[in-house]
Amino acid sequence: MSHVKYMMFKAQKIGQIGEKYAQNFLQQKGFIIKDVNYTRPWGEIDIVAQKGNDFRFVEVKTTMIKNEVPRENNSEWWIEDRIDEAKLKKLIKITESYLWDKDLEEEDWQLDSIAVYLNSKGQLLKVTWLENIY
Repeated sequence: MSHVKYMMFKAQKIGQIGEKYAQNFLQQKGFIIKDVNYTRPWGEIDIVAQKGNDFRFVEVKTTMIKNEVPRENNSEWWIEDRIDEAKLKKLIKITESYLWDKDLEEEDWQLDSIAVYLNSKGQLLKVTWLENIY
């Protein structure tokens, strides 16, 4: 396996671990996980969660922290900032697609982001939940 393929494989595995932690986090907050990795050619939503009539479309960002003690201005500890305007537009489009596909256009919804921080062994350090990023 080439180095590039190995790094992509490793990143995918880290992302899957982070998504599991994010799902558990949402369930602890009383949400039901409705869908995971809803994909269309124009994008993907990592998690669709519901609590009552409230739908959350969640983008999960996961990183492994080399230095497990956060330091000021350490960019590893700010992965939630990695959702730029182009990514936000894709998230909105895929969210609208989901609502249309599931006949939920009239439901209340919002876009959230969950940042998952893991140590070098893949153990959870911290979860940050940013609600209503759009």
